[in-house]
Amino acid sequence: MGLLRCTASNSDSASYAEQLEACEASGDWLKAVELLAEVRALNVELPGEAFEPAVRLCSQSGQWQKAVSILEQAQAQGNVSGPTAVAVFTTLLREGQPKAALQLLKEMNPRWTDSDSELTSRCHNLVARACARGGMLDEGLELLDHMYKAEVNINRDTYEALALACLRAGRGDRAEELFEERDYL
Repeated sequence: MGLLRCTASNSDSASYAEQLEACEASGDWLKAVELLAEVRALNVELPGEAFEPAVRLCSQSGQWQKAVSILEQAQAQGNVSGPTAVAVFTTLLREGQPKAALQLLKEMNPRWTDSDSELTSRCHNLVARACARGGMLDEGLELLDHMYKAEVNINRDTYEALALACLRAGRGDRAEELFEERDYL
């Protein structure tokens, strides 16, 4: 598939949104990043959802720094869909980036509403597991406590990841508590 080129005649928002979707379809994350640089240079305003193909594409390609950066741009322009946010948090978990995941969660948390409960739950669970696997046990346990208080659904994988991290850290009593909590799900 040939590369898409932008000219003055197609520098409008709809054209860039289409080109970003084409980049996602072809798997060309670098071209998507180039298009977004062009959008910035030309001061073309894109709605938040127009950024999402680039966010998902960078996430799928393991370009977590770019995915986070573009997600932040998208949020500044409007809401981001659940699948796009989950894609970024999944990438941060996979790439072993607990600090970046925790920071992004803190930035996104105020934007979520009660209708976003499934999204909130999925993202919180991904970040808690990233903390557990990434050597940030105390932060993961703090997030778990926050999840309890905020009544965010906690899944079995999250309990297990934190319990195993507790065992590795020599905190067997806390691990046992987490395994018991998991068993009551």
